[in-house]
Amino acid sequence: MKNVYVFHMKQANIHWLWERNESNVDNLNNVRREASKHFGNKEKEYLKATIDELEIKSTTNNIRDIYRGINGFKKSYQARTL
Repeated sequence: MKNVYVFHMKQANIHWLWERNESNVDNLNNVRREASKHFGNKEKEYLKATIDELEIKSTTNNIRDIYRGINGFKKSYQARTL
């Protein structure tokens, strides 16, 4: 299932490419802004969940999993658009 935001961005981009007027530019910018907010919120949720998970692991003295989680933070978040 494709992501709704990616689909709307593609459609807005196609409309802008076919007819470059002010309304299509505004529409494209609005769709980009909404998608950026959506994926930013998803990233915040992901980071909050991993931090909570690391806190639980630190209380159970599971050192190996703590270091694995910390190394996961060093890699960047990759949103899935599938």
